[in-house]
Amino acid sequence: MTKILLNVSKIFTVLIIIFSFAIFPAIVKASAESDLEAIQKQLEDIRKRKGGIQNEINNENAKQNEYARELYRLKNEIDLLGAQIEEKELTVQELQLKIQILEKDIRDAIAKIDDAEGEIDSLQDQTDKRLIDMYLSQKTFSDLDLFFSSHGTDIIKIDLYQTSLQAETNSLLEELGKKKVELARRKTKMEEDKIQIEKDEAQISEEKIALERDKASIDQQRDIYYRKRNESLAKIDDSKDALGLLTTEEQQALGEQRRLEQIVFDRINSIPSGSYVAKGTIIGQQGCTGYCTGPHLHFAVKVNGGYQNPCSVLPSGYLSGCGISGSSMDFPQRGSYVLTSGYGWRWGSFHYGIDVANYNASAPIYAAHSGYMYSGFEPCSSTNPLCKNGGANYRIICQNQYNCNAGFKTMYWHLRN
Repeated sequence: MTKILLNVSKIFTVLIIIFSFAIFPAIVKASAESDLEAIQKQLEDIRKRKGGIQNEINNENAKQNEYARELYRLKNEIDLLGAQIEEKELTVQELQLKIQILEKDIRDAIAKIDDAEGEIDSLQDQTDKRLIDMYLSQKTFSDLDLFFSSHGTDIIKIDLYQTSLQAETNSLLEELGKKKVELARRKTKMEEDKIQIEKDEAQISEEKIALERDKASIDQQRDIYYRKRNESLAKIDDSKDALGLLTTEEQQALGEQRRLEQIVFDRINSIPSGSYVAKGTIIGQQGCTGYCTGPHLHFAVKVNGGYQNPCSVLPSGYLSGCGISGSSMDFPQRGSYVLTSGYGWRWGSFHYGIDVANYNASAPIYAAHSGYMYSGFEPCSSTNPLCKNGGANYRIICQNQYNCNAGFKTMYWHLRN
C-alpha cells in the first residue's frame, strides 16, 4: 500500500513538473505580450513627445530666420545712419573751416578799412599842411607887391597849384572813401555769411545728434534681437538635447520591442547594423564561417578598450569554472553547449576569447548586454582549408554609441549569417 502511495506521489510530482514545463512557455509568452504592449505604448508616447519637440525646434528655426532678416535690416540701417553721421561730421568740419576763413577775411577787411582810414587821415593831414604852408607863404606878399614884384607870377602859380592840389586830394579822398565803403560792404557781407554758416552748422549738428539718437535706438533694437536670437538658440540646443535623449530612449525601447517580438512571434528579426539592441536579443545564429572546424561561437570582451577574460564578466552558473556572481551580463548561448576553447595561450598564439559550441548547430546567439550592434564580415584566405564561407560573419555590440572603446564591447564571431 505504501509503495502504491509512493508511486502515485511520484507520478503526481512528474505530472506537475510536466505540466509546469508545458505552461511555462505560455506564461512567458503572455508576459512578453503584456510587456510588448507596454513598450509599444511607450514608443508611441516617445514619438509624440519627439514630434512636439521637433515642432518647437522648427518654430525656433523659423524665428532664427526672422531674427537673421531683422538683424540684417537693422545692420543696414545702422550702417546707413553711420554714413549719414559721418557725412554730417564732415559737413560740420567744412562749415567750421569756412567760418575760420571768413573770420580771417573779416579781420583782413577790418585791417584794410583801418589802413584806408589811416591813408585818408594821413592824406588829409598832408594836404592840409601843404595848403597851410602855401597860404602862409602867400600872405607874406602884399597886393601891391603882387603887381610889382617879380614873384607875382610865382604867387599865381602857387594859387593854381593849391587849387590843383586840393582837387587831387579830393579825388584821392573820394577814391579812398569808395574803397573804404566797398571794404565795409564786403565785411558786412562776410559777417552775414558767417552768421548763416553758423546757423547751418548748428542745424547740421542738431541733425547729427538726431541721427545718433536714431542709431542708438536701432543699436538697442539690435541688442534685443541678438538676445532673442541667443535665447532661441539656447532653446534649440536644449530641445535638441531633449530630442537626443528621447531618440536614445526610443532606440532602447525599439531594442526591447525587438527582443519581445522575438519571444512573442518566435522569430529572429533582421536587425540593421548600428541599431540599439537590448540585452537578451537574438542577434544571429551559431555557424562555421571564417577559420573554423565546426559550428561554434567565438565570444570576446573588451572593457574600456582592453581585452578581458569573458569568464571574468559573464554570469556564473552557465559554464563550469566560468563566470561571476552579480554580473550585469547575460550568457550569449541557451540550451546545451560546451566550452571548446578558453581564454589564453593555445597553439602558439593568444586566444582573446572563449569558444562555446551549442549542440544545435544553428542555435540562436543572444546579446550579452545592451548597446549598439554593428554587423561585419572578415575575409579569410581561400587557400586555407579552414576558411569557410570566404570569411567570418560577426557582430559587435558597443555600450557607448560614439566611442566603442568606452565601457563594454562584446564580439561574436563565426555566425551563420
